[in-house]
Amino acid sequence: MTTLVSAIYGYGLTSLFGGRGRNIHFYNTSLKNIANLNLPIVIYTDEQNIPTIEHFISPYMKNYKLIPYSLEQFEYCKQVLDYKQSILQNININDRNEVLCYSKSYWVKDAIEKNYFNTDKFLWIDSGLTHHGIIPEKVGGVELYANIPPSQYYPDNPNNIFNPILGQKLSDTIKRDKLFFCALPWQGDGSLVHRTVCNYYNNNLPYIHDHLIGGIFGGYSDKFLEFFDIYRGVLKHFIDKHVHVLEEPIFSAIYCAHPSMFDLRNFYTWYFYSPGERTHVLNQEGDSFYKIFTKIYEE
Repeated sequence: MTTLVSAIYGYGLTSLFGGRGRNIHFYNTSLKNIANLNLPIVIYTDEQNIPTIEHFISPYMKNYKLIPYSLEQFEYCKQVLDYKQSILQNININDRNEVLCYSKSYWVKDAIEKNYFNTDKFLWIDSGLTHHGIIPEKVGGVELYANIPPSQYYPDNPNNIFNPILGQKLSDTIKRDKLFFCALPWQGDGSLVHRTVCNYYNNNLPYIHDHLIGGIFGGYSDKFLEFFDIYRGVLKHFIDKHVHVLEEPIFSAIYCAHPSMFDLRNFYTWYFYSPGERTHVLNQEGDSFYKIFTKIYEE
């Protein structure tokens, strides 16, 4: 069995933390899909948000645990925010919450140590992961911050793959000795990330070709704790060196140094093309992100 781990915070563009100002009202539609995986979930949030979140999720979630957590508890929070404040004049839109992104692995570690549901596997999942910008509506993707009728969800919609079958298969696909991660081809110049991780390991590591994402990842508890010890050290090195990135380049850097730890599920693009569906980029349908889930579902 697998415990899912997620978080909901509403910091916006004008806050030092940064973010897009989205709260439980925005993520509720996707959380309904996630609930239908029939896996227990731990959700971290600001204490004052807990009554509102519980009001929304209690009608459709059975095994959940809401954990009060201030982002200021993150051990490098002050260091990150002090540096961010020093460069804010060069940031046009403060739409990324680095402290939240860095905390994902910390929350998985905490959920492992508390093990509220007595499981041996743990997966981080972004609360809005099933939105219809990256998951086609034909397989259950939903518009965020909208009123979605029951006919779009399992069990009313037989084509919605976000159901207990996918939950079980997603849990089963996690390998005993490797971490489940998804990755895009690295785009752009990764030389700064590569130099920083080579400096940390005092070694000339292979160049970064895979961009590991932070939307869904995890593994068996003992393997994840091994990963976390590495992650914590590499993350601190990047922060100390003032290399301003999110969690994904840290994951990618660790993969360069420890590729044997990972079971990568590769995809080419976040987006998809499907006639009659709204998409951000009308590319030829190929190895889109959502196909990771359809392939697992069909296995």
